[in-house]
Amino acid sequence: MMRLAGRLLPLFLLAAWEALCRTGVIDSRFVPAPSAILACLAAPGTAGDMLGQMGLTLRRTLLGFALGGAAGLCLGLACGALRRLDETLSPLIELLRPVPSVAVIPVAILFLGLGDALNVAVTAFACSWPVFVAGRDAVRAVEPLRLDTARLCGLTRGRRFLAVILPASLPGAVTGLRTALGIAVAVAVGSEMAASSDGLGHLAMAASFSRQQALAFAAVLAMGLVGGACAFGFSSLLRLAGRFWPGLFRVQTRLGEKP
Repeated sequence: MMRLAGRLLPLFLLAAWEALCRTGVIDSRFVPAPSAILACLAAPGTAGDMLGQMGLTLRRTLLGFALGGAAGLCLGLACGALRRLDETLSPLIELLRPVPSVAVIPVAILFLGLGDALNVAVTAFACSWPVFVAGRDAVRAVEPLRLDTARLCGLTRGRRFLAVILPASLPGAVTGLRTALGIAVAVAVGSEMAASSDGLGHLAMAASFSRQQALAFAAVLAMGLVGGACAFGFSSLLRLAGRFWPGLFRVQTRLGEKP
């Protein structure tokens, strides 16, 4: 019953939004009704252009997430496992990690110019830090008893990492990746707003400046669809991987997801 109510809630909110606009409670000059947004999308060429912009934003999001997530995960696991490496890199990492991703854009333009490479690089920069912290802390949180047992069994450092540390770190690493995925969508759209000539972020800003409220709202809804598609794809990928890797299956269970 609660699940059905949750699925019907968006429809109820859309109906209430439409009713408030039609009765004048909400000024449709600033907040267009859902029917006006649909009419905007139904205009010749608009839907196709919107899909194209969604594809650009989705591609930048996934590329930035993949690059930043991989870099952050590898560095986090290495720093968690190697104390000396962590101590050496810690000053530099703590200097770079608080830098807002938007502040990187002016510097990145000097090297990458305007375009896909800039958006992907800024997104990857933002994604790498939560994955790095989650991976490093997950390795540090491995129970010492497990490590001592593996050491007594004669496992080498490499075998201990692969057989004990890596499986035990998966829950934390997956949590970091999930957090980074949400950040990737936000930063990809933000970088398109600040320094891009296409993508949903640019489309929303252009529509807002030209007073095309319906198109601006449609672009925002499209951003939500991109984020939802990324989250659904990530969860589906985890479920698929869990069928072949029981350790990852346990990760999903700990995170409260359905097997």
